[in-house]
Amino acid sequence: MRALKIPMDVISYSVALRAAESSEMAKQFMSEMQEDAIMADNVVYGAAVGACDRNQDLPLALRFLENMKLSALQPDLIIMNSAISASEKADAWEEALSLLSEAELSHLHPDIVSYSGCIRACGKSGHWECAVHLLEDARRNYAAPDGIAYSATIDACQVGMQWDKAVRLLQVMRSEGLTPDDGTMISVIMSCRECEQIAVAEELQELLDDMRTQRKEHVNAERT
Repeated sequence: MRALKIPMDVISYSVALRAAESSEMAKQFMSEMQEDAIMADNVVYGAAVGACDRNQDLPLALRFLENMKLSALQPDLIIMNSAISASEKADAWEEALSLLSEAELSHLHPDIVSYSGCIRACGKSGHWECAVHLLEDARRNYAAPDGIAYSATIDACQVGMQWDKAVRLLQVMRSEGLTPDDGTMISVIMSCRECEQIAVAEELQELLDDMRTQRKEHVNAERT
């Protein structure tokens, strides 16, 4: 930005960071602010960590978090969730859990976005038990699980070859009034097939077919 001779302030840099197409660009903007003695605030750091999340650069996201603390700034939940998301994309499940714990200790009251990011991180790394515990923790901490959280936990159970846990989660999900999407249903079905629970898989396939038929009928009814 400096090369274009455009006068910049905190607001300008926060806008530029939100549009950053790479983590290197975000790093450059933050360096320019420091060199020009422009104090970064939570909005700027949030945009910087968000840029790292979009560009899958966990190390830089963590560096920005550390710089915030050194500047006596407290990351808010949005910033922490961006860092958790970056951890999930980097398959860094332990880092995701560490960030969740930090958010809890800082009384930021993690929400279902926080938990879902950690559940996905654990699931992708094969830690299905941890994913299930996180879903239970979310409920205990009044972060009501949504379809995304259930789907992520079911995916983790599929990876862990835990067909019975996947089926049970589907049952609980539906009992809470949440409608599983096709991806969630297919994940449970595949989990059963992979564990040679063919009868259960076929029963769930029939349920999926019925759900698809009902959706189609509903769409057709709205068009008439």
